Amino acid sequence: MNYQQTYAIAKDKRGVILRTSSKDPDSKEFSTVQACYDQILGDLKEAKSLLSSYNRQDIWRVNGDVTSGYLARVYQVMGDWQNALSEASAVYQKYNTLMTKTEWCSGFDNLLTDGCKEVIWGVKYTNPSNIATNTVFNYWYNQDPSYGEGMTDGPTYGFINLLVDQKFVDLFDETDFRGSKCEKTEGVTDADEKPVMFWHRTGNGDKEIQKKWAYNKFKYYGDANGAPQGHTYPEQSLMRGAEMLLIMAEAEANLGNAGTALSHLNTLQNAREVTKVTTATGKDELLESIYVERRKELLCEGVTGMYDLLRLQKPLDRYGATAANPAGHYPWGMQFLDGYNGSDAQPKGHLDSNDYRFLCQIPQLEFANNEAIDLSDQNPFSGQ
Repeated sequence: MNYQQTYAIAKDKRGVILRTSSKDPDSKEFSTVQACYDQILGDLKEAKSLLSSYNRQDIWRVNGDVTSGYLARVYQVMGDWQNALSEASAVYQKYNTLMTKTEWCSGFDNLLTDGCKEVIWGVKYTNPSNIATNTVFNYWYNQDPSYGEGMTDGPTYGFINLLVDQKFVDLFDETDFRGSKCEKTEGVTDADEKPVMFWHRTGNGDKEIQKKWAYNKFKYYGDANGAPQGHTYPEQSLMRGAEMLLIMAEAEANLGNAGTALSHLNTLQNAREVTKVTTATGKDELLESIYVERRKELLCEGVTGMYDLLRLQKPLDRYGATAANPAGHYPWGMQFLDGYNGSDAQPKGHLDSNDYRFLCQIPQLEFANNEAIDLSDQNPFSGQ
């Protein structure tokens, strides 16, 4: 998924170099995308069989439910809707107690310890297993005003500039607790922002940052009752029941079962206290509602965003910040998108669906050490 266009249009294209043994030679040609997926499905099916009677004691361990969840994801990308439905349904039956408002708004950093029943698989970072500041909790600008605004304030720090844009905030209706927000544009305190998901960092000295939306989904306080620079580590959910429910809804819609698909979608929306639940039963409109719900529910959990744009062959659109839309995207980065003109009344940039700028380049070391390939096999830098 990171090195070639999506299965639906690329199954016969060059995939990656498929090495399945340490005995494989250094010099080996690329496989096809289809061969990669055949290997993935074979591995997951074997794992599911081998783990069928395994009773794990820790949720970070992989069991049969996790392999079924992965199979559902793979079948979803392949457009094999009957198998996607079968695998996702089997998992959801065991993890269908959806998160409460309290669990959701807790910040996603202690879902494992707190025993959230929706979590299918997750990891608790420890001293030897942590990945330093490279977690979603570090990347998101999510610390309370009392922690300060510097790079080393609080127990975690990172880029301190990942904020959500206005169009994402506008996806949520007024009662959906995933979209709760503090509208204050000055003097925001801990008491103001802790009960909500979106808020403005009014204490920051950067006037542009003050107008953006901070996002509380990933919030981590460290140890010692929130002492700065703590040395304990957050927990991360890697697979949840809500994702399986959304795969079920998408599969049913594609199989022509609109009523069942709508029921699954509404189940999630009702659990999140949405007022304006989806009512559409036409296939295209219903699927679009499911895609939007995936963005609202699964942002930054590694399964939506760019990956959905690729598998659904949709373009990327970004809207720059303006006086009328101060919570739009920063101009840097947008200049590399097609059609961007910073002097437009509403600057907008886009990437066409399937553009290779969504994808990674083949590592240079592969070309240096593999005599069976050459630089003509490199992914295009851009274009379709």
